[in-house]
Amino acid sequence: MSDVTGNFRGKERLFVRIIEAVSTALGEFSGVLVVLMVALVLYEAFMRYVLDRAPLLADEISAYMYIALTFLGLAYTLKKRSHVRVKILPDRLSAKAAYRLRSISLVIAFALSVLFTKLGYDMTMAAHNIGMRSGSWLAMPMDVLRGFFFIGFLWLSLQLIAEFIKHMRSPER
Repeated sequence: MSDVTGNFRGKERLFVRIIEAVSTALGEFSGVLVVLMVALVLYEAFMRYVLDRAPLLADEISAYMYIALTFLGLAYTLKKRSHVRVKILPDRLSAKAAYRLRSISLVIAFALSVLFTKLGYDMTMAAHNIGMRSGSWLAMPMDVLRGFFFIGFLWLSLQLIAEFIKHMRSPER
């Protein structure tokens, strides 16, 4: 966790620790999905090009895994500061101005994440209410797939709150 942990009050520290622990678990689960997806694609390639028997489900299952790992890994990626960032402007600003810019950026990101969480919830519930399924052989319930979008952005919103708390408690202030 961040080196600013000592500046937190008890409840803030607990909140950040819980959010970051779950973000890490979701990130690690996403990593497992990557490994499984690679194994599935290798299996599909072997079956198709060596044995001349293409498995019907491998492509579809790997696409579903890709959806899950993308959205479930959002909060972990933020926690690790691994999103693509352009630092041209912050590097040219004073420390105080860069701090303010980061504050504004976190607030805007949070607002957008909450919006996407709401949209994800609405999409998930709409699919659930009508019993929507994929049009493929698996007939995967679409509420499960759309649920990854909802859960991913919900947890990203919570991770953004944790990032804002850490940011407000940072000594750069």
